[in-house]
Amino acid sequence: MAEFNWADLTKAADDAGFGVLPAGPYDVYVAKAEAKKTSTGKDQIAVQFKVENGPHQGKSIFNNFVLSPENGTALGFFFRHMKAMGLDGAYFASNPALAAVAANLVNRRCQVAVTIRQWNDEDRNQVDRISPPLDGQSMVSGAPGGGPSVMGGPIPGAVPMPSPAPAPAPVAAPRPAPAPVPAPAPAPAPVVKDTTSDADVQDEITPPGLPF
Repeated sequence: MAEFNWADLTKAADDAGFGVLPAGPYDVYVAKAEAKKTSTGKDQIAVQFKVENGPHQGKSIFNNFVLSPENGTALGFFFRHMKAMGLDGAYFASNPALAAVAANLVNRRCQVAVTIRQWNDEDRNQVDRISPPLDGQSMVSGAPGGGPSVMGGPIPGAVPMPSPAPAPAPVAAPRPAPAPVPAPAPAPAPVVKDTTSDADVQDEITPPGLPF
């Protein structure tokens, strides 16, 4: 009689998109992204999000970002969602291939608002809104270009950032030369008794008479 690890089987079903999370906001990152075609032949990016924290940490949420060139409103939502995950207008100005866009989404963080809808009489999660990460950190910890995040621990295969070179030791400034010792002041000249009277001084500082 075969024995099963039901926890592993349940996780595999969740990873395939059959796990349903309660409606609400979730902090997530892009675990996988792939450029594909829809059943009608449109280009899309199929994304698997992973919940970063909380009681549902590690659970998967799926979403397809469909390109509809004939629908300006749908295109507006597509680029708004890409910008929320860090791929803005400057990124698309380089005209990247769809496969490159998908590759650049991996390890990017955002917040998703999830509801529950029914498809084929089954409950499924639907991503209704995508917003930038609340802490402003766009990449998971350890990913190229990333910084600290709530994930903790490096991503396998990530390139470590080089450590900064140590700062050079400070050089002591030269001591200033001692100030010269002032020469002794000369002896005061002998005082000559002033014989000028107050009237004489008054005559010297009185301005010329005014014409009136």
